[in-house]
Amino acid sequence: ALYAASSLRLWTQTMAEAFLSEPGAVEAKRIERVVLETGTHPQHEDHFEVKTKDFTAQYAQLYCMRLKELRSVLERRAGECWGSAGSGPNREGEVAVTPRILQVHIGKPTVIVGTLFKEMALRPDLIEHYTQQRGIIGPPPKGKFISDTDHLVLEDEGARIKLILPTGTDGCDATPAVPSSAMERLCVDELVTGMTVALKGQENVDGEFEVEDIMFCGLGPQEALPKVVQPAKKMIAIACGFNVGHNASHNPLLTSMLFDYLRGYLGSPLDHERSASIGRLILAGNLFSAKFGPSGKPPSPSQKRKNKGRSVEEHDEMVAPLREIDGLLAELASSLEVDVMPGENDPSNYSLPQQPFNRCLFHSASRYQSFACCTNPYDQTFEGCRVFGSSGQTVNDLKQYMSIQDPLRLLQLTLELRHWAPTAPDTLAAYPFYDRDPFVMHRSPHVYFAANQEKFDTKMLTGPEGQRVRLISVPSFSQTGTVVLVDLHSLEATPLTFSSTW
Repeated sequence: ALYAASSLRLWTQTMAEAFLSEPGAVEAKRIERVVLETGTHPQHEDHFEVKTKDFTAQYAQLYCMRLKELRSVLERRAGECWGSAGSGPNREGEVAVTPRILQVHIGKPTVIVGTLFKEMALRPDLIEHYTQQRGIIGPPPKGKFISDTDHLVLEDEGARIKLILPTGTDGCDATPAVPSSAMERLCVDELVTGMTVALKGQENVDGEFEVEDIMFCGLGPQEALPKVVQPAKKMIAIACGFNVGHNASHNPLLTSMLFDYLRGYLGSPLDHERSASIGRLILAGNLFSAKFGPSGKPPSPSQKRKNKGRSVEEHDEMVAPLREIDGLLAELASSLEVDVMPGENDPSNYSLPQQPFNRCLFHSASRYQSFACCTNPYDQTFEGCRVFGSSGQTVNDLKQYMSIQDPLRLLQLTLELRHWAPTAPDTLAAYPFYDRDPFVMHRSPHVYFAANQEKFDTKMLTGPEGQRVRLISVPSFSQTGTVVLVDLHSLEATPLTFSSTW
């Protein structure tokens, strides 16, 4: 609101000078919009497109492929830190990596690599989900499912073993003696199912593995940003959560103000220059409200099974949000590159990775080549800067099964794990890939965002090998009126907030 007020004052002063001057005294300045150069990399957005759909495969194969792709990284790091190849402060406690859990010997210190499984008493089960689908009213859903009785198990391709953490580490205050990163802690509440880790310890007589230390993969390698002498300012804009439809939080005026600003129709000359430096808009999910139907209420299971009985008025009311956003996107795509991602509430497939919208949903906007429907997660390179992010499902799911609630810490955690969605497919729906795990992050991006969060937040994460990753929590636009601008050269992230009240 303060920014809008200052912009309005500057715009009023500028326009007053223009109106009070002689004709031709103030020369109009033509501003050209920047054009962003896009590139490709080994893990491009096509990596997330499902070409052939086969749901007959078992989900266990996805965990096997995850472990297969990350095992070599963990074994190498464990050897450098804990083994004979290491040169760090832990030389006295040198241990070797045991290839498989079945080969662990009782009382012999070793390092094992595997995938964590978290036993949780409060975790929802399929029986409860089935009863809800049948219309039976169950207990109210809980926001978090962690409890004091949770415990961890490590498993690989051939076996599993129960983990015993050091006494006093049930909370989140204890840290390893030689942590391999600031995020790694021996704490049950900060670990979830699906994490691929290396553990140092030994097996006791009860067949349990007593853990002494834990290690993640760490940040992956990163391509250097191109060096540009006196670069012109080039930015992208990230917005999400418009929630168009039967939702009291949707404010059409704010949406129109944002789109007019991006087209250069709103604000002072300084705002026009800034909007011209925006080369692309990323709409990161939840374009539509979760509530739909003529009454604005979610349909019951019986209503979902009905395929007829709707009047023309009810049909028009249902498609009205789609027509509204299509018209706005068509106007915007006429002057700006626009990428649209699906979100949790949008008409797309439920399991990750979410596939691009069908272009026929946006009849007017799809006529422009500048309009593109993308996958969730989003992965693209602009001016040598790799931008990776999601509409927020992974971060929101992690919050339910661990004590960490800060989106930026969770983004950092997934980078340390080198895996974008560790809880998939356990508690987060995912396609049953059998020959690869597309969610493994072999290389670190330069910009990493999670959309549809409660508030804006950002920080620069620096890795041990000079990696620099801009972490961004993008808030819902319908709730905050905020869009995030990211400079592709400096990696600075700036919030831009619109308000219809003073």
